[in-house]
Amino acid sequence: MKSIWNKKCIHGKFHRLTTIIIAGICTVMSGYLSPSVVGSAQTQQRLKDYEAISDSYNSVIGYREYLKQADQTRPDEVYVIHANDYVRTSDMKITEYEDYEGEEGTSVCTGSSGLIEYEVTIKTAGLYDMSIRYYPIKGNGSSIQRSFFIDGELPYSELNSIEFSRVWKNVNSKWNKDNQGNDLRPEQIEAPEWIDSYLYDSEGYVSGRLSVYLTEGKHTITIVSQREPMLLRSITLFNPKDPGTYKEVKASWDEQGAADTSGQMTIIEAEDATKKSTQMLYPIQDQSTPAVTPYSAKCLLNNTIGGTNWQNAGKWMEWKFDVPESGYYDISMYVKQNFIQGIPINRKITIDGNVPFEEFNAYQFNYDGDWRMDTLTGKDGEPYKVYLEKGTHTIRMEVVLGEFSKIIDRVEDVIQELNAIYRKVIRITGVAPDGYRDYELASTLPGTGKELAELSRKLTSIIDTLKGMAGVSGESERVLITMRDQLDELSGDPERFSKVLDSYKSNISALGTWVGNVSVQPLQIDRI
Repeated sequence: MKSIWNKKCIHGKFHRLTTIIIAGICTVMSGYLSPSVVGSAQTQQRLKDYEAISDSYNSVIGYREYLKQADQTRPDEVYVIHANDYVRTSDMKITEYEDYEGEEGTSVCTGSSGLIEYEVTIKTAGLYDMSIRYYPIKGNGSSIQRSFFIDGELPYSELNSIEFSRVWKNVNSKWNKDNQGNDLRPEQIEAPEWIDSYLYDSEGYVSGRLSVYLTEGKHTITIVSQREPMLLRSITLFNPKDPGTYKEVKASWDEQGAADTSGQMTIIEAEDATKKSTQMLYPIQDQSTPAVTPYSAKCLLNNTIGGTNWQNAGKWMEWKFDVPESGYYDISMYVKQNFIQGIPINRKITIDGNVPFEEFNAYQFNYDGDWRMDTLTGKDGEPYKVYLEKGTHTIRMEVVLGEFSKIIDRVEDVIQELNAIYRKVIRITGVAPDGYRDYELASTLPGTGKELAELSRKLTSIIDTLKGMAGVSGESERVLITMRDQLDELSGDPERFSKVLDSYKSNISALGTWVGNVSVQPLQIDRI
C-alpha cells in the first residue's frame, strides 16, 4: 500500500489528503470505502458481527458489575495510539488529514457507519481510562455516537453507545428584535474545535469516567460508528489523577500563598453562554420576577437559559469571564430549580477545563419553588473558595445524576425482579384473575413469598438512603413506599395476587415513571 498527497478544501482551508493506491490504480476522492484494510489485527469479525453484539447489549453486564469482577490496579503507564495507526477498517469511509485546524500530525476522519480497529500492547495489567481526541466535523447536527469493543467483545453494556458532543454558540452576541421590541431567539451555529473527551455513560447512570481492564500483552480496540462522522486524532489509555477533596485542595492553595480578594465582583449573564453541547440550549425569556436580569414588564427579553432544555445527562454550557485580581472567589448563581418536587439535581462544575475539587464532580441544587441566589457551599454551610489567577477563565456546568445514579440503578434492578414475578404469576392466573378462586400460588410458586420479602427489604433500604440525602422530601418517596407496603402484604399471603394484580402492575409502572422523573435534571440560570 502506498500513499500520495492531494489537496482538499474543507471549511475554506486546504489540507493534505491521503489517498490510496491499490494494485497500481490511483483513485483520488474525498474519502474511500474500505471493506477490508487489514493489518495484524487480533479480530477479524465483520461489521455485522459487531452489530449483532450491539443489538443484544442488554444481555451484557453493566459497568458496576464489571468493576466488581476486575482487579482494581490502576497502572501509571500512558499509551497513546495515533489515529492513523489503525490496523483494520470495514465498511467505513476513511479520510486522512495533515495538521487539521492547528492540530499537528495526521488525523483520520471516520464515517457515520462502519468500524476502525487499533492495537495496543499493555505492559502492566489493570484498569485504564480511555481519552479520545476528536474534532466534530460537519454532519447532521446530532451528537456523535460510537460503540467500543475490546478484543472483539463488548466488556459492559454502557460501551455500546458512547456520545461525543458537538460545540454550539449563538450566531451573534446582541439579540435581534421584532417590531414590538421583543428579543428574538438567536440562531445556534456550530463552533467546532479539538476536544479531549473521556468515555462516559450516555444515560448518566454512571457519573464517573468509564474504564476498561486490560491484561498484559496485545489488545484490540474496535470503534464502531453508530451516528455522525468524527475526525479522530488519538486514543490515550491512562489513569489521570482525580482532584482531592475541597479541604485538601484549599490547604494546597493556602500553602502556595493564596489569599482572599477584596471588593471584587464579576457578573456573567447566563444567557450569554460562550459554548453549549447542543443547539437546544438557546436563551429563554422569563418575566416571573423583576429580580431576573435584564427585565422588562413590557417586552420579552432573552434573560435566562436552561430549564427543561438542560436536563439530560452529558449536556453542558460554558461561560468565559475575567477576574481583575488573583485570589479566592466565591461562586454564586441566581437559579430556579422548581421542576421536580422534592428531588435535588446535580451539575459537574469545571474551571478552565478541570474539576477543581471532588465536591464539584456533582454539586447539588435543592428543590425550591422560586428563583434564588445560591452560593456554592459545602456541607458545613461555608462557601467554597475557588482560587483564580488574574485574567480570563472559563466555567462549565454539565448535567450529571450524581448519587442519584446509584439509587436509580438499584430501583431498576427491583423493577426487573418485580416484572419477573408478575410474569410468573400471570402464567398461572392469567392477566384477569378470578378474585374468588384459589390459585394455590404459595404451592405452585414456592419461594415467591421470600422473593417479595427480599424486594421489600431492598426498597426499604433505598427509601432510607433517600431520607438521608439533603434536599429530598418525603413526597419523592411516596411511590417507593406504596410499592414496598404492597410487597409486605403479598409476601405474607401470595394468594392475594388474584385480588391485587392490577394494582401490583400499576405500582411497577409508577416505579418506572419515578425513575424517568428523577433521571432528568433541569436547572434554569439567570446569572453567575
